[in-house]
Amino acid sequence: AIICVVALVVGIAIWATQSADKKEGANIDLGDPRCLLQIEEQSIFAVCSCSGSAENYVLKDEELDFYEDNAAQMLSNKGLIEGPFDRDSCEPGNQALLWSSSFTRAGFSTPGVLLQFSGTGLLQMYTLAYTYLVLGGTDWARGSTSVEDTFDVCQWDYVSCSFLARVVELNLADNNLVGELPEELSHMPYLKHLDMARNPGLNGTIGEFKSSELYRSLKAMHLDFTSISGTIPSSLSMLTMLNQLDLANTRLTGSLPTSLGYIENLSYLMVNDNALTGTIPTDIGMLSNLQLLDLSSNRFSGTIPTQVEVLIVVELIDVRNNVGIHGTIPTALGNLPRLGTTFLSNTSLDMTSLPETFCNLTVRSRSYDVVVLNCTEGRPTCSCCESLVLCADAFPAGDATYLE
Repeated sequence: AIICVVALVVGIAIWATQSADKKEGANIDLGDPRCLLQIEEQSIFAVCSCSGSAENYVLKDEELDFYEDNAAQMLSNKGLIEGPFDRDSCEPGNQALLWSSSFTRAGFSTPGVLLQFSGTGLLQMYTLAYTYLVLGGTDWARGSTSVEDTFDVCQWDYVSCSFLARVVELNLADNNLVGELPEELSHMPYLKHLDMARNPGLNGTIGEFKSSELYRSLKAMHLDFTSISGTIPSSLSMLTMLNQLDLANTRLTGSLPTSLGYIENLSYLMVNDNALTGTIPTDIGMLSNLQLLDLSSNRFSGTIPTQVEVLIVVELIDVRNNVGIHGTIPTALGNLPRLGTTFLSNTSLDMTSLPETFCNLTVRSRSYDVVVLNCTEGRPTCSCCESLVLCADAFPAGDATYLE
């Protein structure tokens, strides 16, 4: 009987401990092979996976000072995490902070590691480790060299760095990301290329950009074919260096912000296959460097603004499958010197005639010069319509060759 009572007490104690861990949000995996390592050999990620608490992750005195005084204070000032800090927590932010404070374990094997443990380097380490944790890094399709293997983020498979170990590219496309898009990614001031496309498990919203310091170098953002939802924030215009913005095939709603017109370097704007509404903003005409504009398969309404005449380097315009777009086809479209394929089918535009300016397209002898229209009332009239116009039923969706 005494043995049974003791066993019962021990069982209750174990259950209480596990319950406490679960309340903290720990994801305990006792089948993790990392649990077979000695505790001093386990990374913070293994410790949390195996025990549900960071209590057993030992920091040396100098690392603990760094964690408490320098790292925590700096990150708190940046608004990434809030104090007071629970040293034993396995919350992703604390795991990332503990990992980025463990500088003696790095061994300083490369100059890149040395540079990463100060200033922007610490922010990079924290942000990348946090991203790994919240987006299911252990199940990523690629990334055999990552946060679990080395402190030198420049050696990770999906990271590219420039001189002085500055992260300039994060390529996580087709990588089985699962979770919400972390706002923390905006705290990487040297990042130029962010590609998280074709990850259907990636959800959440595109956060507001509150400072010109955030993403200040970003030139390309690819979030296409994900489950990102919500609206396109007007503060996106603060990304003044942005050249490519691909938000196609997501779950975006709301209108296209007029402020996008202020991203003067934008060359590729793709927001097709969403549920965007409202009119096409006239400010689109401010994008004088735009080469590709794809607004197709949304719920836009109104007319095509005459301001498109300013898009002198645009090569492809696609507004098809927006039944709310109506009015006449702008004469200015035919005057655009580099315009090639123009998709206007499955809209409510008047397609009984085509402005004669479109015949200028054939003069330029571009191999893909074509205007795709509905021909429900017959082929539209113009001097070159016989050779220039393709009816929508003769041009299946997906046959367009987009510019590289």
